[in-house]
Amino acid sequence: MTAAAPIKHQHASPIEIFRERCEARATLCAAGLMTLQDAVDGMQEVAAAQGLVATHGQDAVQEILAESFARWQYE
Repeated sequence: MTAAAPIKHQHASPIEIFRERCEARATLCAAGLMTLQDAVDGMQEVAAAQGLVATHGQDAVQEILAESFARWQYE
């Protein structure tokens, strides 16, 4: 019997986790459970607090926000 190779776990980078959180917030907005303004403002605060703005720049954070929330149509 041969031993199975150990599973290597790759952890998501903080910017990828931020992207996923933005997507989740966008779905909450689309479902009417959160306002767009609250969602975007909250995620901007998260990006600043976690050092993503300092590390990746405001433009990169803004691009992620725009891409995530642009998938949904708000009226």
